[in-house]
Amino acid sequence: VMNDDVSVLVTPDPDAMAQGMEKLIQSAETREQIGSAGKTYVEREFSEQRYRQRLEDFYNNLPGSGRSKTNGDHQPNAA
Repeated sequence: VMNDDVSVLVTPDPDAMAQGMEKLIQSAETREQIGSAGKTYVEREFSEQRYRQRLEDFYNNLPGSGRSKTNGDHQPNAA
């Protein structure tokens, strides 16, 4: 669930959705703020660098990867 910084949160009913859209239609400032915050969020959370880091973390935390789950330091396999 997103917060009010990057979205207009409404209950899932037609009247509330219409009010949320009306809020955006009437306020260029609100559209600009939400759009800018949303762009920043997407650039931070879905960048290539962030994707690579998440993928590396995932593989490093697999059983038998030889990596510590807490700090990523290489640990010898206990076999």
